[in-house]
Parts: sequence; structure tokens; C-alpha cells
Amino acid sequence: MSYHLIINKTIRFLKIFFLSSFFLMVSCVEDDFDFSNIDTSQIQPEYKLPFASGELKLIDIINNIEPTVGVDDSTKILKVLFEDQNSFSLKSEKIISLDKLEYSGSKKILTKKIKIDSLDKLDRKITLSDLSDNMPSLNFVKLIPDNSSLIFPSIQSSQNGGEYSFSSFDNFKSVLVDSGFVNLKIKNNLPFPIDIDLIISDKNQDVLNIKATGIIPNQVYNISEDIKDKVIYNDLKVEITSFNTVGSQGAPIDLSPSKDNIEISFEIDELIIREGEINISKIDDFFDGIFDIDLNFYDSVELKNIIFNQGRLNFGISSFLGYDVEIDYLIPAIRNNDSISDIIELNSNGSYNIDYDIKNYDFDLYNEIKEKYNNLRVTSKLKIKSETDYIFYKSNEEIDVTFTFSNLIFDEINGYFGNKKYLIEKEEIELEKDLLDFYDKIEGEFLFTNPSLGLTVNNSFGIPLFINLDIQASYNNNSESIIINDKVDEAKSKDGSFEETKIFIDKENSNILNFINLPPKDNLLIEGDIILNPDEKSYDNFLLKNSEIEANIFLELPFQVSATNLMISDTFQIEDINFDADLSDARLLFNYESDIPLTFDIELIYLDEILLEIDRNVGEINIKGSETDANGYSSGSISNTFEVNLSENLLERIKEIENIIMNIELNTDKNRSVNITSEIKFKFQSTIEFKLDGI
Repeated sequence: MSYHLIINKTIRFLKIFFLSSFFLMVSCVEDDFDFSNIDTSQIQPEYKLPFASGELKLIDIINNIEPTVGVDDSTKILKVLFEDQNSFSLKSEKIISLDKLEYSGSKKILTKKIKIDSLDKLDRKITLSDLSDNMPSLNFVKLIPDNSSLIFPSIQSSQNGGEYSFSSFDNFKSVLVDSGFVNLKIKNNLPFPIDIDLIISDKNQDVLNIKATGIIPNQVYNISEDIKDKVIYNDLKVEITSFNTVGSQGAPIDLSPSKDNIEISFEIDELIIREGEINISKIDDFFDGIFDIDLNFYDSVELKNIIFNQGRLNFGISSFLGYDVEIDYLIPAIRNNDSISDIIELNSNGSYNIDYDIKNYDFDLYNEIKEKYNNLRVTSKLKIKSETDYIFYKSNEEIDVTFTFSNLIFDEINGYFGNKKYLIEKEEIELEKDLLDFYDKIEGEFLFTNPSLGLTVNNSFGIPLFINLDIQASYNNNSESIIINDKVDEAKSKDGSFEETKIFIDKENSNILNFINLPPKDNLLIEGDIILNPDEKSYDNFLLKNSEIEANIFLELPFQVSATNLMISDTFQIEDINFDADLSDARLLFNYESDIPLTFDIELIYLDEILLEIDRNVGEINIKGSETDANGYSSGSISNTFEVNLSENLLERIKEIENIIMNIELNTDKNRSVNITSEIKFKFQSTIEFKLDGI
């Protein structure tokens, strides 16, 4: 992590500084002086040599350290960004898998009951002369010429008036009536009242049996009879089984026997036929030409269309009709203006089967008429094929339609994918090994004061989402948990591009301070769920074949820190010191200017090759922190001088030095949070002052 890396670089800088001190001191002596040949009468007992100077910016270090350390463009604060690539993902096949589709199915199309609205009305006029041909009691009528005036006698013989035929229906030869009514009208066109009994019948049975009495001249007698479940033939006749009259009751009347008549009208209304021998020209709407195939997905999914990347559709039709038909069908699927359709002829009890390659076909699954989704609406037309005018027709005969989808891969699906919840299974995220390693090198209190954590969610689903994520961290039997829940934007384009949503949590809306400063050195555990369409229902959802959600957990640690007695320690080796002259005294003089807002005290411990202490410098290197403003930024620089004395013991054993331990104590003023930016720097000038033994 960046703070660890920055401190290490500071250590390396100080390491280089001290190594350079010894190296420069020795090299200066070896290159510029031969201590054995110094003329002591002409030199001073103390020597000062320029040692080292320079200006160090933290930005200079950043260029050489790990790429996880960067600089915030707006604040210039150093920060570490850790991002776990593909913390979790969700593929399109998880949202909707075509194994949820009902691959095979069938649909029965049943022939309907036939409604005939165009039956002709049957009329028959029976004259008084016709009756006289069949009734002995009316024989005298044959002697009466037309346009005669006379008194007509009473006839009470109840004799049979004869049998008379209607004209035939041409719609059918015979039918079984499912529903219908016969309307019979008897109009008396004779100049005297009549009583009449009659029977309407076909060649097999009586259809109606009517008794009508007291029908006065010009009166119409009406009767309606239900003929449900009756078989009706097209050749009907009427029989007058009884005819009586009171005559003109003594009053003279005008009479024309060949013209005066009884008019009988026979009409069938609302005729619906269950079966029968029917004229094919009268069979029109005998089946449902539109039928729906429902495709089953999980609850609440309502799809508008599917474009297939690959697949086969096997489509079959079997006829169980007693006659041949022509079928014209259309399946609602389009590919480059081509549709899935055909016109076929099926013999009685014949079958048809065809296999379609549905690659790139767009199947329409929205039934606009019924406002229904997940529905494949097939339209068809049936035409009866027969060499005769009449066929024997039955309702509820079957035409079976079968379909089988196979080897399906979709390119695109549109519709509403429901409000379904998908679990994010518990998973362990392995942190980078050096992410928070600096905690192992420090003692004291060290806190990040403004960390942030979050998710980068890349979504190519055309579905709005809501994500709930629980991130758990643990260290030394302590644990902290952070909850992330927020909306995720849907993809706007169907080109497969991702819509990025960044979800942040910080100290203002979470317990991230406790989480980060735990610290989370063990691996993270995540689990949660993703909810589709968290708000309103929308039929603009879409999925592509390669749609997916990728979510990456990121951790951003700006170097906004507070420290109290923060101890950092490191050990480094030095090269052998080849120094022939004996030094009686030596010290380093440092002048510095700093705008680093941390104070640091440095302790140097000199060790031999077996890591035994030779000497140490304690409390001599004290660098004060710069002043800060209310926001924690360095607001100015400070200047000071310090010196490091090299003890007599150290000078005597200088050749034995193999290692130096550097202990650094860092502090912020009153535990305030300070910002470590790329612009802060440390400028210094140094000299070495020494004496040679014997001078």
C-alpha cells in the first residue's frame, strides 16, 4: 500500500544519505588526502568539508514505486487504489436460460359449429281450390267461379286438407341443429274465419305440429319453436290434418277459390349446426384461424421478442378431418423480410412436417390483440377441397399442430424480465500481499482518516438493477462489515457496450474508518444479491447473448492520516569502510527546510556483522512538521539545523560497522489529520566536520 511504500522510500532516502555520508567521507579522504603525508604544521586541527545537499519531492519517489500509488489530480494527495478485478459477475444465461422455454408442444385446432345466417324463407300458399281437391266436404267449391258473391257455409268435418311441399334449402341436405328457432306464420287470406291443424315434416320425422283456431280474415298467426338437437332435412312439407270454418255466418262474401288461400311461411333463425351434410360454399368460418402458442418462462417474465443466434423449429400439422383441406399458415418470425409461412394441401387424415433453420429470425412474442406476452400467435386460413358440392361436416374434429424448438442460442431478447432476485454467493477475495504490509513495520497509532470503498459495476444488461453487498473483513479475531446497496444503471445501447456505475461509501455514510483501520489484512468475504427492475415495470428490458455484469470492489486510501508515536523500523547494510587514518572527532551538520506536515525523530543504531550493537545516536535527529491549515494541508515551510555526533567509540570501531538500524517516530500535531501531497518536499545542505588524531 502506498503509505508503506512512501515510508520505505523515505527510509531508503535516509539509508542512502547515511551510506553516502560514510562513502563520501571515505572517498574524499582517499581521493583528496593522504593522511600519512599531511604536514601538520600547515593545517588546522579541524576540517569541514561540504558533504551533501539536495531537494527531495515525494513525487520523485512515486515514479519508481508500485503502480497502485498515485496522485489525486484535484487534491494532489497521494493515494493507493486497490481494485479486485471481477469480484463477482452475472451472465445473461443466469437471467434467462432457454432451457426454461417449453421446447416441444402441440395445439389442437377444433372445427367449429357452423352458423348459417342466409337460409331462405320457405313460403307455401294453399288455395281454397287446393283444399277442395283433398276434402270431400269442400267439393262444392269446385263449382264456384272466381269473383263470386255468396254465403259460405259452415264446415266442421275436420277432414285432412292434403300434403304440400316447400321449396328446398340449398345450404344443406340434412343437419343436426345445435341451436335455432323455427318461426312459423299462418296468414288467413280467405274471407271467413278458420280453424286449422297442420304438421311440418321432412322425410323422416315431424318437425312441428300446430293447432291454430279462430284465425279471422287477414289475420297472421305466429308461433316460434326451439329446434335444438333436431335433425332437419332440406326437403320440408306441410300437411293440413284438419280444416274447419264457421263460414260467412249468413252474410254474403266475395270469393275466388283459385286465388283465396292460406299462406304458410317457414323460417329458421339463428341456426347453428353441430354436424350435417352441408354445401361447402356455405361453410365459411369453421375454425379459429388464429391460435396462440404460449411459451413458458419463470414467473413474471413477459417477453416481446427473441432473435435467435441459432436453432431449429420443427413444425407439423396433422388432419383428422373427413375431407381434404388447403392450409395457409404464417408464424410471426421475420428474417430480412422473409417470414416462416407456407401453403399446403392435406388429404383427409393426412399430415405435414417441415424443419426450419431459425438463425437470425426475430420471433414476435407479443399478442397485441390480447395484450399478452410470451405468446407465439400463428395465423392460418383453411379452405375445404372437394370435388362435390356437399361434404359431411362435424364440429370438434381436430387439426393438430406440433412444434419443437431445439439447439437454441439467442442473440437478443426484449421484454420485461421481472423483479427477480439473484444471490451473490459467499466468496473470498484475496487481497494483494503487500496491500497493508506497512502495519507489520510500525508501532503506535496510525489511522487513515478519509478512506473510501466501493464498487465499479459494468453492466451490459438492458435492465435496471439494485445491488446489495455485504463486505466482511477480519483481523486478529476482530471483524468489521460494510454494506453497499445502490441502484445500477442499465445499458443504453444494444451494441454490447457496458454502462459503468460507481458506488462509493466513505466515512460520512458508513463505518469505513473502523473497517480500514482494523486493518483488513485477511481476505475479504462478500455475499449479497442483485434485484432486477427494482422500481417500475418496464417492457424495454433487453438481454444480448453476451450480456453480463462485472463488479469490481475498489479501495481508495488517500494519504490523509493521523499518527501518534508511530514507529517505523528498518535495517540496512553498509559497504566495508576502508579507512587508514584515525579520527579523534567527527560530526555531521545539517541545515534543512521542510513543508512535510509530520514531525519525525530518527534514532540510528550501529551494528557489527553479527548484529551486535556498537553505538547509537538518540534524540539528535529531530525534524519538525510544517504548519497545516484547517483542511490538513501544509501551509508553509520550516527551517532548522541539527547535528549528529559520531562518538569516540564509534570512530574507533568505524571499520566494524556492517548494519544500521533506523528507528523513525512519526507524529501529527494533536492527532490532527494531515494530507500527504506530491508537492511537499525536504531541502537540505550538510557538511562533515572532523579532527584527525594527533593534530
